[in-house]
Amino acid sequence: MVDQSDISTQFKLTIPQEDEEERFEKHGNTYYWQRSPQQFLVTVKPNDEPSAKIYLEIIQELKRCKLQVLTDPVNAEKFGCTAFTKQKVDLAIVIGGDGSVLYAAALFPNKSPPIAVFNSGSMGFLAPFSPHLLHKEIKHLINGPLVITKRARLQAFVLKNKPKLCQTPFVENQAQTHSRQQSTMKQYVNQQQLPGNQPAVYQPPIGTKMYTCLNEVYISRGYSNFLTNLQCYMNKLYFGTIQADGLLISTPTGSTAYSLSAGGVPVQPNVEAILFTPICPHVMTSKQLILSDKVQLKVKVAKAARGTAVATFDGRGSLELFQGDSLVIQRCQYDLPTICLENEQMDFITALKRCLNWNVRVEQKQFGQKTVQKSKEIGDPDSDDVC
Repeated sequence: MVDQSDISTQFKLTIPQEDEEERFEKHGNTYYWQRSPQQFLVTVKPNDEPSAKIYLEIIQELKRCKLQVLTDPVNAEKFGCTAFTKQKVDLAIVIGGDGSVLYAAALFPNKSPPIAVFNSGSMGFLAPFSPHLLHKEIKHLINGPLVITKRARLQAFVLKNKPKLCQTPFVENQAQTHSRQQSTMKQYVNQQQLPGNQPAVYQPPIGTKMYTCLNEVYISRGYSNFLTNLQCYMNKLYFGTIQADGLLISTPTGSTAYSLSAGGVPVQPNVEAILFTPICPHVMTSKQLILSDKVQLKVKVAKAARGTAVATFDGRGSLELFQGDSLVIQRCQYDLPTICLENEQMDFITALKRCLNWNVRVEQKQFGQKTVQKSKEIGDPDSDDVC
């Protein structure tokens, strides 16, 4: 069995979610309820009083509509609600910011219900819904239709070069087992056929650790004084060694997170791509690459590297990678469906403007004009933009 090392494992959840076809009738990215929703999961940013007030208001509204309400295991006891374990969920509501979305996504490493995010966080790039319109939006979520963005996620498999040393009488047997697993792992990587128009499918050996990420896999030098020395492969083919402070493998959703700070470009979340971004590389020509999401990437800490590396997954689960250790990274087969306020395009542009001030400036005056006009926003009724 693959070790799913994320929040769902911490709470030992096994979540048999329904297929979308059982819940919704789909027309493009617009979803209509096939049956009335019955059970909602509500998660909230911890230790935040404004978020807690919104949470209680949403709970009251859902119960008034005679819906069953669950909450995440962390907050269940605090708010006196039923904890989410194995129950099927029709829709999840997140109250918080982008970190709260990452937490909710980790509760569903496989199939996930649609997620609606109410913004009470610091930035809220992934949180289009306003708490000020809470009652209106809750009614819309219950009745539909819902416009959905399917956000790609990544899977990262950890290949250890050597077993950990254990003071037990079974060290030799464990080492032999690990050696056989590594041999099997090499066979998978070497034998796998990955045509360009087919998604990568990686079959890990038993016991392999696997992490699921919505934003990025981040490989850094950690506490080492030396640059990372990362040998990179695409569909079994070596294509370069990254000598830098680190490397980001990101989804389009993650393109506006750490990747953006590292000099990457924002990518609309429905674009089928994987972003490959070196961090502070020791060469001027090592720039970000936008790759097909059908490729399989392998990043290996070179055996000649001067120091180790550290991998983190959506900011969680730090793992030290020693010389010879590798990560195999590919697109996860399970996307994360998030609910749009308007549609995929407008939500993305609105978030860029609201959170990052993209293209926001005072409009240039006409010749002879004495007053400066207010900058027009996309969607203004008096906009001169031609669609």
